[in-house]
Order: sequence, then structure tokens, then C-alpha cells
Amino acid sequence: MFQVWEDAVGVSLAGAKVYAYGLAVALGCLGCMALLISLGRLKKLKPGTVPLTGVLGLVCGFVLSRLLFCLLDGALGSPLPLLAASWRLSAGGYSMMGALIGACLGAWAAATIQKEEPARVLDCLAPSLMLLVLGARLGERYIEDFGISRVLVGDFLPHTFLAVQGAYDSYLATYLLEAATAVVLCLVLVLDIKKQRRAGNTFLLALLLFGATQVIWESLRFDQHMRISFVSLQQIMAMMLVAAALIVLARRRWQTRHALAVTALVMIPAAVGLGVALEFAIDRTTVSRYLLYAIFVLVMAAPVAVGCKLRKE
Repeated sequence: MFQVWEDAVGVSLAGAKVYAYGLAVALGCLGCMALLISLGRLKKLKPGTVPLTGVLGLVCGFVLSRLLFCLLDGALGSPLPLLAASWRLSAGGYSMMGALIGACLGAWAAATIQKEEPARVLDCLAPSLMLLVLGARLGERYIEDFGISRVLVGDFLPHTFLAVQGAYDSYLATYLLEAATAVVLCLVLVLDIKKQRRAGNTFLLALLLFGATQVIWESLRFDQHMRISFVSLQQIMAMMLVAAALIVLARRRWQTRHALAVTALVMIPAAVGLGVALEFAIDRTTVSRYLLYAIFVLVMAAPVAVGCKLRKE
């Protein structure tokens, strides 16, 4: 179960060799818990809610992360040996989206057990999870050919700190963009939760912003992690986060802002359709990728803007 892979980049910790990526994720978890404790005090959550959220979030996040990878990636074989593959923990293979969704399910369970309002706990968890994302993304630099884009074209990006140099070509270090996004989103969400908005509003904002940005970053990533052809399965999950937030917000404001609520619902299939078309164009045509990604950003910005407008009281 715990076979050590000698080829993996390791660091010495208290005289023992540990995976560099695993250490980065562990530091991200510590940062996540520290911020969760601070925000739990700010929102005056019931005693015991934060520790229970940390434990259940960690367990549920780990299990769902591993389960989604084993079911959807295919790197460990067909689904038939799923149980055997799932126990080979040191063999690697985890889903970031699975970890985040699992952590949210753990927070929901903790709130239910503590008889606390789940929306308040999820508000505190949302910015905290961005620190976990930060640690994981920075750790990806230690995994070969992971978290990088297709071959870069043009002369500008290959000569910047955002480029990873391969044997023959240069690639965009997408993990750096994702790490920077996590920092920005963490700050935005912390400022939002301090404004004492309606319970659940900060979590809905996190779904909109993280989901939309992750749709773009998953499109840029081309490391064959959890992909079918040119489509990233985690990109689909990210779009589902945006859709879930829009559906909740549209339902909430259906009577008071009916036209805007309908617009939000219409934008879900529209964004999906345009996104698929853009992914096809990026993968199969010679149209400038810089232009296509600029359009992609606008496509994802539109439903986020409508969602943010619906979120206003």
C-alpha cells in the first residue's frame, strides 16, 4: 500500500524522505485549517463545529478525490479492479475537484451534526479551501509533465517565468496561474465574508468565481489528467459548480428579478455550448489560441456577472 516511488521528487523532513508534492499539499491543508479557525471565530460558529468540519472535510475530501480519479481517469485500469486500485494510496492519482467537493460535503455533515446552519459553515470553508488549492498547485511543479499546457506558440511567453522548458518545446506553467488565482480568490472571499452578507452568499460567490476560472485553466492544462479526448472531466465539474450557483440564485430571485433569473438559466446551456465549440476550435483548428481564449474568458465572464447581480440583496 505504501510503496515509495524513488523517481518522485522528495525532501528530507525530520530525517525522513517525503514526497515534495505531498508536503506542499499538507502545508495547504494546514493553511486551510488555520483560516477556517479564524473565520469560524469571526462568524461565531458553535463550539466544536470547526474541528469537526476539519476532520470530516479531510476524510470526505480524500475519499472522494481518490474515488473520482479511479472511476474517471482510467490510468489504473478498467473499473473492475477499482477496489484494489483504490487502496494503492502511494501510487498517486487524485482529483482536485473531488477533494473540494468532498470537503464541502464533510462541512455539510459537520454542520448537521452540530445543528449549525450549513450555509454559515460553507461560507467559512470557501476561502479556506483556496489555501489548499494554493498548496496543491505549487506542489505540481515537482511532478514531471503535470499542470502544463499544450506547446506554446509565438515568441513572448516561452521567454517568461510562466514557461516550462521541455527537451524541444516550451509549455505554459498553468499551475502557477491556478496558484495565483487561488490567492486572489481567497482574498476576495475573505473580504466578502466580513461584510456580513446573507448566509451562503460567500459560498455561492466561490462557486461562481472558482468554477469559471477553473473552466479556463482546465482548458489550458494538457497533461492528460482525467481527460477524454480533448475534454477535461474536471473542466466539466467546474462548469457544474457555476451552473449550481446560478440555479440556486435564479430560484432565490425568481419572483423579484424574474427576467434576470431566466437569463441566468439560459446562460448555462449557452455557456456550455459555446465552451464545447471553443474547445473544439482550440484543439482542431489553426485559429489563434490567444484569440480563442480571449473569447472563452468573455463567455465565462457573462454568467458570472449575471450571478453576481442576482446575489445582491
